[in-house]
Amino acid sequence: MPANVLLPLTWFVAMGCVVLFALWRIVVVGGEARRVAHGYRIASDVAHRADGWIADAAGMIDAMRRRQVEPEEMASPLAAASAALGALASEVRAGLPRQPSPSMTALVEELDRAQRALELVDYGRGLLASADRLGEGETSIKRGYLNLLHARDAIRLRGVEIRAATPGSATRTA
Repeated sequence: MPANVLLPLTWFVAMGCVVLFALWRIVVVGGEARRVAHGYRIASDVAHRADGWIADAAGMIDAMRRRQVEPEEMASPLAAASAALGALASEVRAGLPRQPSPSMTALVEELDRAQRALELVDYGRGLLASADRLGEGETSIKRGYLNLLHARDAIRLRGVEIRAATPGSATRTA
């Protein structure tokens, strides 16, 4: 092949490779950015929904603590709230980006903490319902209730942090 054809052809192929590599990187980085933004939206939404579930559960637990509701009546609502929090934690785990922020991993931990608090309340409810070891049952309910409230506060805080750190929302604060 003559040199006057080979040199431009080589130049054209080299530039084509550079352009293809640049396009490939744009697609990969864009996909990762979308995945991260989607994870932040999921986590923010879950924090908001978990706050509602925990508020409802705390109200029911408070009524049970004050003996306004019988412990037997609370079995299915507590199980439903615990299952809902477990599903929310799974939803956040599924939407986590490859390198989640500390707030997102802390949100999952706090959701697990809230679920454990509900299990402790359910344990105390069972003791109250069987009229066996009433003191231990009341203590378990109180501890679980307080743990649930603390987890709720932490979930709210993580939700605010996540909304503030969401990519593309520099003006959003709460």
